[in-house]
Amino acid sequence: MTLYATYGSSLPSVSIYAAAVKQVLTNIINNAIEAMPDGGELRVRTYSVSAHNVEYLSRLRRRTGTRADEYVVVSVRDSGCGIPDSALPRIFEYAFTTKGARDGHSGGSGLGLTHSKTLMELHNGDIEVNNNEGGKGVTARITFPSLRRPA
Repeated sequence: MTLYATYGSSLPSVSIYAAAVKQVLTNIINNAIEAMPDGGELRVRTYSVSAHNVEYLSRLRRRTGTRADEYVVVSVRDSGCGIPDSALPRIFEYAFTTKGARDGHSGGSGLGLTHSKTLMELHNGDIEVNNNEGGKGVTARITFPSLRRPA
């Protein structure tokens, strides 16, 4: 497996509970690794979203219930097997899992993404998971409202 990491410069400050965010990132990265049993690429990236990206900013405000003018995003993209399209709407449901549907995988509890979503909501943040275009892998994004106040 090859890991690529890109960190945005001049990211705004966010308020987090480090142990909770570590749990969310651990879950997302473990899921990505399990989806690539023969190796692949794992890309971790941080960046900010501001008023320049009006559509995404609007969606974040609706989903998080916050009025922040800027958000910090941590994106984890893998080149694994992806998630069946029919399963995507259910991945945050309690005890729902797609593991075992993949060849030779022993299965999972279906608690990881449910727990991660709860932890992100406690941060007034968001988590979203989507298949990559072309059907190769998944991108998970966790988003936190910044502490910057409008001028």
